[in-house]
Amino acid sequence: CTGEEIFYELCQHCRISQEYVHDVNCLPCILPQIISMFQPRLKEDRPVPVPQGCTNFGFISQFVEVPHDTVFTVEYSVRAAQTAVYKLLNIKKKIPKVSRYDLTLSVNFKAVLKAFKGAGPVEARRNKKHTLCKVALVGLIGAGIAFAVKKFK
Repeated sequence: CTGEEIFYELCQHCRISQEYVHDVNCLPCILPQIISMFQPRLKEDRPVPVPQGCTNFGFISQFVEVPHDTVFTVEYSVRAAQTAVYKLLNIKKKIPKVSRYDLTLSVNFKAVLKAFKGAGPVEARRNKKHTLCKVALVGLIGAGIAFAVKKFK
């Protein structure tokens, strides 16, 4: 796309008059560093939100180390900022825990239902009774696994 086309599209989305489209100088560019967050790294490659001994500054961004969290999410940015602010200001509130997975039965069952509703070609979905049996079986297996993980954790 040209810069003019990009700006025109933006005007369409924001409901802005296109009378200025021809006067705007919009230069398209790429973000070559966008995948840098997903590159292999060591723990010491990223700073913690508040380095040891610091009392008046901290780091907040996608490029700080937040244990067990996934980069490129709003939650990661918020958790990094909360960690820095709470530590610098000695706030005794807990940072929301990172949830790596959800073992509640309702979430697992909804995921299984969603997976099977659109699965397979049309002919395979016509037999609703067969699909319902598969969903029930997989749901029971998922519930059993969730129960075992919780029980023997």
